[in-house]
Amino acid sequence: MESTCSVKDNKIASIQSLRACAFLTVFILHLEGATIGVWGVSVFFILSGFIMFYAYRNRNLESGFEKNILFAFRKIKKLYLLHIITMILAVVIEVYMYFDYIAPNNVRDIYERIVLNTFLMQSWMPDQNIFFSLNGVSWYLSTSLFLYFMFPYIINRVKKYNSIFVSFIKISMILSVQIVVGIILGRLNATEEIAKWVTYIMPIYRIGDFYIGMVIGYIFINKKCLFDSLSKPYFGIFISAVEVLILVLTVIANKIYDDSIGVPGSIYFKFTLLYTPLSTMAVYLFALNKGIISKLLTNKLVIYIGEISGFAFITHFIIIRYYNEFLYNKHFILSNSWTRFVICLGFTILVSHILNDLSIRKNITKNSTVCRI
Repeated sequence: MESTCSVKDNKIASIQSLRACAFLTVFILHLEGATIGVWGVSVFFILSGFIMFYAYRNRNLESGFEKNILFAFRKIKKLYLLHIITMILAVVIEVYMYFDYIAPNNVRDIYERIVLNTFLMQSWMPDQNIFFSLNGVSWYLSTSLFLYFMFPYIINRVKKYNSIFVSFIKISMILSVQIVVGIILGRLNATEEIAKWVTYIMPIYRIGDFYIGMVIGYIFINKKCLFDSLSKPYFGIFISAVEVLILVLTVIANKIYDDSIGVPGSIYFKFTLLYTPLSTMAVYLFALNKGIISKLLTNKLVIYIGEISGFAFITHFIIIRYYNEFLYNKHFILSNSWTRFVICLGFTILVSHILNDLSIRKNITKNSTVCRI
């Protein structure tokens, strides 16, 4: 791929800010049931594709079944042990909560879920009791494992045509395919559970969002020098206006999502038509970091939350479950929504900070050992 401008391999701080925002919406979804978290999940998949392309654009990745498996496991290994620990904590709380109701069939179900979660296969099962089982957010890791497996194959396809026009065609085709999938589900009268699995959970479907993120990364790299040269005040005002528009449209989309709950046929399209285009624009605008919203959110605290969001994503659901079970009804102060929000979010950030610090120390020790050798 011949880039029209030189782009350094530095981290994009504003992207970390968007990642933090996405995590906070997912956190609120699991704490209070706010559906804006669906937007956050969409952002995570598109952002993942963007960051992967940005990081590996100048590398020649060898592809092959075994090599791709190793690549995928290397990408998720930092979170895998944490995934197993949170899974065990989830089993403990489920046994505690439902001990009096556990029958032989239930034991088999729990065993099945443990096996599927251990091997990160739960997102391939069209059963909500499985793909949302135990640590309910781990389905994202299951789906991401497949996306990382496909990445070495996909990246060369993204870089194949050095044309921004072709890139937009690719995005349009993916959105069209996702819409067609929704139409087919409607014609088949698929249940809400199946529709949600296909359009929200299923790894093959989520390749579309991941691929769009990679294409956005391609466009960003090839046009960054153009936008960097447009430093006049009116350009910043224009981008700020677009950011505000995307924010307003996202709020409207979420209202439409809420109003569509229970409306026949809406489940087949809401995840694609409502959030993917808006999430795509959000990723690109935050990468540019030229508008007032992206600049306002690009501060040290928000950036740091974005940097530890991987750990926070895996741990927050279990923290909320334990709080709800053991603390929520113990005192009227603990039952207050704001108290629960502050304690659960604060503890999630604390745990994630500790895990991130341990990860950094481990990498430093590993690099020091390699240098001595």
